[in-house]
Amino acid sequence: MKIYDVVTFGANGTGIVPATQAIQQTIDVCAAEGGGTVLVPSGRYLIGTVYLKSYVSLVLDAGAVLLASTDRNEYEMVNVYQSTDNPTAYPANICAIGVSGVTISGRGRLDGQDQSFWIAKEGVGDSSESTLITYKPKEWRPMSILFEYCDDVWIEGITISNCSTYAGWLIDCNRVNINGVTISNDLRGPNSDGFHLSSCQYVTIANSHFQTGDDSIAIDANGSQEAGYMTITNCTFHTSVNCFRIYTGLDPWLKKRVFTRVSQIAISNCSVSEAAGFINLTAEDGEIAGILITGITLQMNIEGVPIFLMTNRGSIRRISISQVIAEANGVCTVVGQPGDCIEQVQITQSQFEITPRKKKYGLGIPENIAGYAYHHFSPYFIYIRHAVSISFDQVRVRWTENTLSDCWSLVHAEHIGQLSLHRVQGAAYGDNPDVPVITLHQVGEVEVTEMKVEAAATVFICLTGDQAEQTRVRLTNNHLELIKTEVQFN
Repeated sequence: MKIYDVVTFGANGTGIVPATQAIQQTIDVCAAEGGGTVLVPSGRYLIGTVYLKSYVSLVLDAGAVLLASTDRNEYEMVNVYQSTDNPTAYPANICAIGVSGVTISGRGRLDGQDQSFWIAKEGVGDSSESTLITYKPKEWRPMSILFEYCDDVWIEGITISNCSTYAGWLIDCNRVNINGVTISNDLRGPNSDGFHLSSCQYVTIANSHFQTGDDSIAIDANGSQEAGYMTITNCTFHTSVNCFRIYTGLDPWLKKRVFTRVSQIAISNCSVSEAAGFINLTAEDGEIAGILITGITLQMNIEGVPIFLMTNRGSIRRISISQVIAEANGVCTVVGQPGDCIEQVQITQSQFEITPRKKKYGLGIPENIAGYAYHHFSPYFIYIRHAVSISFDQVRVRWTENTLSDCWSLVHAEHIGQLSLHRVQGAAYGDNPDVPVITLHQVGEVEVTEMKVEAAATVFICLTGDQAEQTRVRLTNNHLELIKTEVQFN
């Protein structure tokens, strides 16, 4: 395969003279001759918007840096979502629209020059109401990578750093392989995400590291097709927000509601050194279904919870989360809206060591919540509201400190159809033994089997609501030696 060196076409590697036109000319000649490799040798190349074409492999040699220009005239506004009811446009560095067989690879780097596109904030609030974000964006800022309607995409080996917004936004792309990529963004930056995959199908992400100031991997279905059939494995994360956010709706440029669907996502063998959440599922005007997560080690010092599920005119179905070992300041929050559907959610074989620290909604989320960002402030314990069916099997929760003055139940559930707790271990938090281990309000059916309560409590299960006495309660082989009353109606 023929190699086309950008320097031969006049690209200047000093990082001072714009190389946009020279690199674009190299790509155009390569594509016109049937495709091949466009080589960027060691050096710093200042670029605005460059378009890849079919069967072109952009190879960044070791020591090569594509540096985002701060000159607005070097960029084009790339029109995306034009075939939907919600068109928008964005500037970007490496673009590809409607092409096949494109590759970005090598040991080089994309550098977004993030702080050139940001303004420092004057304040960030206290730790109960804020995350790490200390900058706000200027009037415009470029994506590092922006692909739409592309097939057979490979992104491999490169480093994407200092992004002023998303490292990569892929829309309506099929057969995408991201392997061995490093994303290194400022943890304090606004929207300094990793990859956004919008309405993409048949995606593999593996062996990659994500350091991001926002969601590391975001998956949505706000493009032209449903999103799904994705595998993410063997990745590491350090982020100030979520490792994964899977959602429908929500995006600020959506002017018209459209029902969308995300399904068939498998996430496995990932390790997290910092995050505000591992998985955030938010279904707004859509459905999220068939999500499998297993083999996760997680350390969270930032406020948040490892697992957050939420609906708003949407549904979440068939979710399996297993083999999670987490150190965090919250366990799991599931919040639906009346009339929505959250069902067949299973959390199994997992351990949570919780060090409670002050946060805004540590004891419960308001009924009318403003958005998915409430995961930062979610309760410390297992908190469930408005769900059809959810189960916990072989889950242990351990409180590592008892420094807060508040007390709370291990499990708090409201307006639930079916709740199953099997071989769960844990206790209520605090020094007040009158706080029930499990608090249920307007729950249809609860089954608790082989549960082990690890601290003394007056009441095991407290049932409240005007239908409390109609709740079907089944208790089997539980270890309640430290309990005085099994079931209490209030």
